[in-house]
Amino acid sequence: MDVDPPGPPESPPEVVPSSTGLKRLQEDAPEDAASTSKCQKPDEPQEVDEGKPKAEEGGEAGEASTPGEKGKRKEREKERKSGGRNKRQRGKKGEEKDFVRNRRRGTRPEGEEAPAENGESKAPRLPKRQCALLIGFCGDGFNGMQIQPDPKTRTIEGVLFDALIKVGAVSKDNSDNPTKVKLGRAARTDAGVHAAGNVVSMKLINIIPGVPDLVSRINKELPPEIRLWSILRVQNSFNARTTCDSRKYTYFFPSYLMIPPKPGSGLSNTLKAQGTECPAHPFWEDVNNEQQATAQDDLQRKRTPPHLLEEMYGPRQIFIPKMPALGLLLEYPIFESYSKRVAGVNEKLQTDDPEYRPIIDFEVHRAQLDEFKQNYIYSKMRSIEDQFGIFDGWVRSIDAYAGHDLEYLNPKGVIPASAVIKRGEYRNNPFREKKRFDATSFPAGTSGVNALTIEEEESSEDEETLPLDKEELADLEG
Repeated sequence: MDVDPPGPPESPPEVVPSSTGLKRLQEDAPEDAASTSKCQKPDEPQEVDEGKPKAEEGGEAGEASTPGEKGKRKEREKERKSGGRNKRQRGKKGEEKDFVRNRRRGTRPEGEEAPAENGESKAPRLPKRQCALLIGFCGDGFNGMQIQPDPKTRTIEGVLFDALIKVGAVSKDNSDNPTKVKLGRAARTDAGVHAAGNVVSMKLINIIPGVPDLVSRINKELPPEIRLWSILRVQNSFNARTTCDSRKYTYFFPSYLMIPPKPGSGLSNTLKAQGTECPAHPFWEDVNNEQQATAQDDLQRKRTPPHLLEEMYGPRQIFIPKMPALGLLLEYPIFESYSKRVAGVNEKLQTDDPEYRPIIDFEVHRAQLDEFKQNYIYSKMRSIEDQFGIFDGWVRSIDAYAGHDLEYLNPKGVIPASAVIKRGEYRNNPFREKKRFDATSFPAGTSGVNALTIEEEESSEDEETLPLDKEELADLEG
């Protein structure tokens, strides 16, 4: 076997220490030739040559660090500090990832018992579902619809929330704050205002062991003035206020409000002075007079034509007195858009499917609504009007007014310049509304508004609103 003769010895390659291998050379150097940096105290800063890049901390000595490697090291450092992830979570895309789910503090999986407290263990956690509660109520004796922080303030939602806690539809963990269950309402009503239908949305325990009929069970805990019509499972994004399209209201008032102002009253004299007085109404004329008015005229108290309504919404600002709050009734909120959306989804589902969501329709409970309105709302309105004369006092305050603010109530259907309100301009004898007409209920033991009280109140307003000029006053009084 032929062997090549050895060639001349090659000179060893010249080793030039790189900047990244500086650390390795220093470690291999003998102790007497060690760098002065080893002798420095830990607290003293080491001198580093700014012209040479420093090896990345945590990397292998003598290896160059690329920007990609720096980024990976930073990610590993963050993961090490967080300590909340499993290494398998960083596997390649498509591989199974094993990671730990972090639950919020104070929550536990459904059906799991909580640890014992004071020797007593909590009941298993029942699942909550987003639901819509269809309710109706008589607002008399309540301080409005919305729940208040003060537990002494009696509200519709406050009484309803307490009933839900008693039956177990709201857990004890969530009983201290309604925001934990995302409580909301479709329409907020003021104190004393009634609603035949309203919607409350919240996360509810809708399946309770041992309670086959949850609606009936809740109604037993509610006063008769508040009724729960049904509980509907809704989409998780459902919000009673923002999902609601519109709200239907009805206003009730006694028919005697259609009688025109009495001849000689302040408003009648004002219209007469402006040359826009309305013709005499049969109610104020002699019974033997054969003149009669049509049914349409009877529905127009001062013979004001309907086209005036469009002009009242125009750019010119006029004063419109508020009607008494006693006659206001919320019929029900309307969720037309939501109902159409879920109806399209339900076409492919059966009614027993967990994903099935019923539409929100109060007409399903029409018989219950009508009975409730007759027994608790209409009868209450009549009782308060008979006892306190709210509408009677209100219409008298309108007729007693002798200023210019209501001069647009005339049979010509025109808004005179004297009735237009201009910003920053002083108004002589402005109409003053009385707060008592905003009330819909009165404390027990309050006496009715007798005729003397009404006359004294009207006389006081006459003194405030009548012009100070004696000649004009005499002319208005006829």
